[in-house]
Amino acid sequence: MPLYYLENDGGKMSIKTDFFPEAKELAIKNGGKCTVKELQKAFDVGYFHACRILDQLAGEGIIPFEYGIIPKKMPAGAPFEEVVKEAKDIILKSKKFSASLIQRKLWIEHNLAVKAVETASWQMLLETLRQNKYKI
Repeated sequence: MPLYYLENDGGKMSIKTDFFPEAKELAIKNGGKCTVKELQKAFDVGYFHACRILDQLAGEGIIPFEYGIIPKKMPAGAPFEEVVKEAKDIILKSKKFSASLIQRKLWIEHNLAVKAVETASWQMLLETLRQNKYKI
């Protein structure tokens, strides 16, 4: 079980694990690239813990942000259609109909994520049926 400590980074407090320096070395050794799977194997941590470390590495400029799991923050009160559109994009990229994935990626409430996944899945089903010439 990893130990956690607080680090004061220019007036900003962040929680780091005891093996953050080793994760940093691993990313540098890999030419500024690192994946969740590599961190999970190297340090025997779970998915979300590895994601947090990737975000910290990206925050320090060691790896590009594309390797991190920085969510897209939907503006408060964004139109539901926009949330559904973003949810469809995530579903198509990840090939998963997961409300918790949508919630994490879009930084929205779980109830809204569930509704967005349901609506997106119905829309995708209807689009598929229309493409296959079924009368609806």
